[in-house]
Amino acid sequence: MGTRGKRSDEPLFLVEDYEIDKPLRDLENFERLRNADQPVGQISFEDEQIYEAPTVRAFDRDWQLTLGVVQDRIYKIALFRSSRDRNQARLDMFAVFGVCKSLYGQPTDDDGLIAVWDAEDGNVVVQTNAINPQGEAREYFVHVFLTSRRVRNFRVRSHV
Repeated sequence: MGTRGKRSDEPLFLVEDYEIDKPLRDLENFERLRNADQPVGQISFEDEQIYEAPTVRAFDRDWQLTLGVVQDRIYKIALFRSSRDRNQARLDMFAVFGVCKSLYGQPTDDDGLIAVWDAEDGNVVVQTNAINPQGEAREYFVHVFLTSRRVRNFRVRSHV
């Protein structure tokens, strides 16, 4: 992956104290998800641990945080926010998009629901969606995935 608007010595992305490819420290505030709790259909890797972490502040907003860890190093930072207010969800998405665009330039790929920025040490994916559970108000989600390029070298876990 080429750099798109960032120097190669800058970290892909920092979210509070969490940085891609750095060791995960101080696990007392984290809840490790069991394999059965991980989303169905998600690729998993040997030695992978998934943690729900305390809420973090990023893009001037509070986000739910999940961390993917392989060999005791963070390879994925996943943020998400939800709102029943469509305009709030749009503001959240535009805040993230603006920061990513200023750091990395135009997205490598953007279809209106998913935008991807490639960087030297990984990528950033911003995704929006909405769900409408039966009998409930529609809920709008903004997801931000920061993924290390190291993922290319991980061994996929066998699900036999």
